[in-house]
Amino acid sequence: MTDTLKKADIAVILGNKVNDDGTLSERLEKRLECGLKLYRDNRIKKILVSGGLGSEGYYEGDKMKEYLISIKFLTL
Repeated sequence: MTDTLKKADIAVILGNKVNDDGTLSERLEKRLECGLKLYRDNRIKKILVSGGLGSEGYYEGDKMKEYLISIKFLTL
């Protein structure tokens, strides 16, 4: 996997485990941090999150969206 530092229209971030208490697993949080960095660095225009309903009872995509929105507004 190589990063050529090129720009793209969109980044797709695949889901991963959401913890029983509704927080993101460390792996999922790191994926989102990488996507957010690409967005802040103007390398992508949009982020698309993808994830299903986990056994913990949470939709990964919904939790990912909530996380990105909360982080984006807290740090701008």
